[in-house]
Amino acid sequence: MINVIMKNIKKYLSKKIFIAILIVAGFIFFGTFIVDLGVNSKYFIKKDFNSAFNYRVTGDCVAFAKFINNDIDKWKSACEEEKSRQSEPIRYYKIQAISYSLGSDRAFLQVELKRNNNAGTSDVTYSAQYELKKTGFVWKIDQEKF
Repeated sequence: MINVIMKNIKKYLSKKIFIAILIVAGFIFFGTFIVDLGVNSKYFIKKDFNSAFNYRVTGDCVAFAKFINNDIDKWKSACEEEKSRQSEPIRYYKIQAISYSLGSDRAFLQVELKRNNNAGTSDVTYSAQYELKKTGFVWKIDQEKF
């Protein structure tokens, strides 16, 4: 009788432990897409850069400025000029490469940008390098180089 009770207790506990392990593993898996742990930084670098440039392309310069680390006024005024068509806006961008070292608070991106030319007859495609700096939990654009 005691053996039967002990077997049932072991089965019950082993199921509970297995379920607890699955729950913890699930939190760890989903946590990697919520918190930047260093190992998954490229995901967050790409996500924050895409957010910034989507705001720039759509003309939301206030939201775009939140992703800028240095010279916020310069970047915001460039965004405003593109929005008001004083300069040719960026129509398309594509991240070519991300360079990041584990544990670093800096990242470098190679990005292909596409703008209309001044006459508006064709597109001009060029590459630019961006340096991003991690500030708190957000990767912000620090510098741009052509």
